Amino acid sequence: MRKLFNSISHDVLIKDFYNKIVDKRDRRFLLYAGLEFNDEVLAILPGVSIEEVLLSNFEKLLEINEKIENDYIQVIIKEKVKALYQTEETYIDSYFDNRINNKIIISKTTDEKLKKLINSEINKELCGVFKNMGTILYENNTIHSVISKFFIEKSNELKIKSCYYCNIDFINVYKEAGSKKYHFTLDHVLPKSKYPYFSISLFNLVPSCYTCNSKLKLANEFSINNDLAKICPSSKGFNFDENTMFTLEFNVKDPDFKNKIEKVHQIEDVIIDLKNKYSNNGVKEFIDTFDLQGRYEYHKNICFDLIDKRKKYPDKEISNIAKLIKRDILTVKKDIFSAEIFESTNAPFEKYKQDIAEQLGII
Repeated sequence: MRKLFNSISHDVLIKDFYNKIVDKRDRRFLLYAGLEFNDEVLAILPGVSIEEVLLSNFEKLLEINEKIENDYIQVIIKEKVKALYQTEETYIDSYFDNRINNKIIISKTTDEKLKKLINSEINKELCGVFKNMGTILYENNTIHSVISKFFIEKSNELKIKSCYYCNIDFINVYKEAGSKKYHFTLDHVLPKSKYPYFSISLFNLVPSCYTCNSKLKLANEFSINNDLAKICPSSKGFNFDENTMFTLEFNVKDPDFKNKIEKVHQIEDVIIDLKNKYSNNGVKEFIDTFDLQGRYEYHKNICFDLIDKRKKYPDKEISNIAKLIKRDILTVKKDIFSAEIFESTNAPFEKYKQDIAEQLGII
């Protein structure tokens, strides 16, 4: 729930990533011989290089994808597959419609073995967007380790502490036997099975927790539309945090605030709502995909703790403590309520705490 690349120079980041990916000294690497688009794709996207696909910002990837999808996949690949399996046009049409509309049900073919052959042929053609490429790039173990190592090395600059989707679970880097290891997954915003040509694109990769990536998003895909750039953490236009807010049933501006906060005696008294402030469809999809409402309700104890501390430490009491120990009020508040309420470090529950603290008058 935070923008991924706003804390490090894009130029430095991109240069470092590209040098790792195309390092020709590493003879194990699948990209040693270099990659390029096939001639049919180049005719649709003249001048677009592999470097551009690897390094373009997320908005540019969406533009490239729209051309590849509409002018190559939905026309050329679709017709190639139809020519090979002329008796299965209904199934093939349904398959390609599903790519765009994210339908759940695809028309059935009478032969399951034939279905597997068709799907395999389609996957081969999708990987064939690059010349002489028969499999998804990210599946190569060397590429996976190179990309993961890059994110590990940049963990301090990127403030990799919690999942960029949910901000609930820790994702971190640790040492084992003297070398750095990682405790996070790299999610493909545009899934690699469907868009293999973006499988190693820097801005298509988001450090995320196992729950978000492998349990929740695994069964879902983001809709490919204009809203996606607003909710993708690696996008320049990411504004999910600005479009959402965790809310209580009362706040410090409420004339009856003091009475209402005093009525909160146990965790069950706390009611939290994650509001989609402007009823944005993409924001709703993000909240639903990662079950944020339900998952944050499970952690109401954090909110209850803030409410309890706020009752014990009203502004007058905090001011008295600051004078007594000769420290400024902000430092005292950080000590009492936790520092992440007042600064952005991507610590778990950061936005949750900040939104609630604002309503309690702590901020």
